Amino acid sequence: MVVCEQAAVLIGKEIDVVVTSVLQNSAGRMIFGRQADSGDSD
Repeated sequence: MVVCEQAAVLIGKEIDVVVTSVLQNSAGRMIFGRQADSGDSD
């Protein structure tokens, strides 16, 4: 599952995301992030 901050209006769209944290448990992995700004780089 991927959770992106302040992105409810973007559901169903493809966006660039900066990963802020990852949680792993027996049920799977949850990835948290925020929408990438134009200045963010890899």
